[in-house]
Amino acid sequence: MNPLIIIFIILSISTLLITICNWYRQTINISGFVYNAESHERLINATVTEIKTNSVCSTNKQGHFSFKRKKGYVEIKISFNGYAPDTFHLKLQSDTTLICYLKTMGNK
Repeated sequence: MNPLIIIFIILSISTLLITICNWYRQTINISGFVYNAESHERLINATVTEIKTNSVCSTNKQGHFSFKRKKGYVEIKISFNGYAPDTFHLKLQSDTTLICYLKTMGNK
């Protein structure tokens, strides 16, 4: 095989790996817990929505959620049936943890 082709392939693979590493470094982990504001119990299956992309996840049995986004501004809405929703406006620069206490609709 021609040595120039081998060099070209190695450079192409190196460039691809550098691009992937740079993209991964710009990805931020957003995680947190959702609680009942009165009882401080964790809320299971609360909905967590990133407004711009309309990406949705739910809290697990421990009231925990987690997802990844690129650096920059995001708007996160957290809701649960029977509770007033809460919205967070964030500038993501590094991994971020949110603690959210939702109030029942009758206790605003």
